[in-house]
Amino acid sequence: MSNLWTCPICDKKQEYNIIADIVWETEIPGPDKYNVIKCENCSIDVSDPIPSDDVLNQYYSNYGPTQTDNLKYRAEKLIDLNDPIVDYLVSHHKGNSDIKFLDYGFGAGAFAINLASKGHDITGIDYSAQNIDQLNNYCRENNLNIETHNISEKGWEEINDKKFNCVTLFQVIEHLQDPVETLKKLNALQNTGGSIYIECPNQDGLFFRLKNKIRSFIDRKYMWGSLSPPQHLFGFNKRSLGMALNAAGYKVIEIGDYRVADKTHAPETAYWYPSIWEWLTDKKKRTFYGTSKMLIRLADYPSSKILKSGGGLFALAIKK
Repeated sequence: MSNLWTCPICDKKQEYNIIADIVWETEIPGPDKYNVIKCENCSIDVSDPIPSDDVLNQYYSNYGPTQTDNLKYRAEKLIDLNDPIVDYLVSHHKGNSDIKFLDYGFGAGAFAINLASKGHDITGIDYSAQNIDQLNNYCRENNLNIETHNISEKGWEEINDKKFNCVTLFQVIEHLQDPVETLKKLNALQNTGGSIYIECPNQDGLFFRLKNKIRSFIDRKYMWGSLSPPQHLFGFNKRSLGMALNAAGYKVIEIGDYRVADKTHAPETAYWYPSIWEWLTDKKKRTFYGTSKMLIRLADYPSSKILKSGGGLFALAIKK
C-alpha cells in the first residue's frame, strides 16, 4: 500500500495517517475491518476503504432506522417535530412565495411530508427503494404530492432540467461515497443564490470524543466517533464541512454545532433521546439503553452551550 493518500474533501496529498480501526461484523459481503484516516489539512476522519455500490445496495435494502411501518407513529411524532426547521429555511427565502425544495436522502420522509402538508413544492431523492416505496405509499394514502426519484437508478437524469431554491441533506452527507462530488451535482441544480442546508454528526462533539476513549470497555469497536461503516463513512467537523461546501461551489452563511434534541436542528432526535421527565414518567425508558440516552441528552446541552461541541453540526450556504 502506498504511504500517500489524497483527502477526498480538500484534495490534499499527504501521508496515510491511520488513527484507529473499526471492526464490523455483518452478513453483508465486504470488508470486516476499516481503517480511520485523519486529514492533516481539513481534519476530516474518513473510513478506508469506502464501501462499493454492491455493499451499500445490500446494506440499505432493509435499513432499520428509516423503516416506518407504523404510520400513526410517523404522523404524530416525527412530522410535527420538523415545524421549526421548516420555518427556519422558509425564512431565508423571504419574498419568494414559490420555494422549490429538494430533499436529498429523505429517509423516513418526515421533513418532506411536513413541507408537502403545508403546500410547498418538494421533490425527494433517495438511495433506498424501501424509503421511496414507504413515502409513495404514504402520499397516496394521505393525498399528498411529493415527487420522488431513486439516486441509484435514473434519478439524476430525471431532475437534471430542474432548478431548486433550497436543497437539504439531513444526516446524509456522512453516508456518501464522495460527498464533494454529490454536493457539486446538487449545486448544478440551483441558480446563483440558491441555498443548501446540511445536518450531520459532529466528529468533534464531546460525546463522541468521550466515547472514543472508552469504546473498548463498552464494546463499541464498530464505531469511531460518529463513523460506523458501511453506514457513516465520513466524520465531519466545522472546518471540514465548510471546506467541502466551498469546494462544491457554495459560500457558507452559517455553520455551528447543536445539541441532541435541539428544537430547530435535528428535532427528530427528541424522539430517540428522552428528557428527564419522559424518563421519570415512562418506565419503558428506564432501561440501561434508555437511561444512557437520557444522560447523553442531558450532558449534550452544556457541551453545545458552553463548549460549542454538541453532538451535531449544521451548515447553511448559498451557491456562489
